[in-house]
Formats: sequence, structure tokens, C-alpha cells
Amino acid sequence: MKSRNCEIIVYNAVSPNNDGFNDTFFIDGLRDIFTNFEIEIYNRWGRLVWTGNNTTENWDGYSNQGVVASKEKCPSGVYFYILKLNDENFPKPMIGWILFEG
Repeated sequence: MKSRNCEIIVYNAVSPNNDGFNDTFFIDGLRDIFTNFEIEIYNRWGRLVWTGNNTTENWDGYSNQGVVASKEKCPSGVYFYILKLNDENFPKPMIGWILFEG
């Protein structure tokens, strides 16, 4: 997605093994431009497992919502995100998937 002369790049693989690569779900070009964004991550059954915004850390594979809201590690698998930019120039949310290898 191209916005305000800055391309948003979604890195949709997460493997939090502390090797410095894809340890968190990262969206390049997001935090400095869209400061009011909201993001939700759902498991394959549609259950909300994590929510974030510009004041939270990137998703590291641990839940902060629902039954496992106590920072419990999510199982490996495919997850889905809804990113609301909360910007009048981009009213539709971005929707995509994440491969999580935990």
C-alpha cells in the first residue's frame, strides 16, 4: 500500500526465536505516519487474540485478549489481522494473514 509518499510494507512471518529476524509482526512505515492506527489479530477460528496501537509493542506471538490474555504464547499457525489506519484518506481497513512459527 502506498500512502503519503511512504509505502507500507507488511512482513507477515513471525518467528520469535531472538535471532533478530521476524521476531515480531512488523509493518514498515506504519508507526511514524499513522499514529492513530489500531490492529487486531485473530486465530484461524476467528477468535481475537491480540490488539495493538501506537502505544503497544509489536505482536510477538503472545495473546493479550480473550481466555489466554495473560501473555500466553499462541500456537504456531496462520493468523489474520485487521489494520485500521484511522485516517480519512484511507477509510478501509487493511486485511491480511500472518504465518506464526512459535
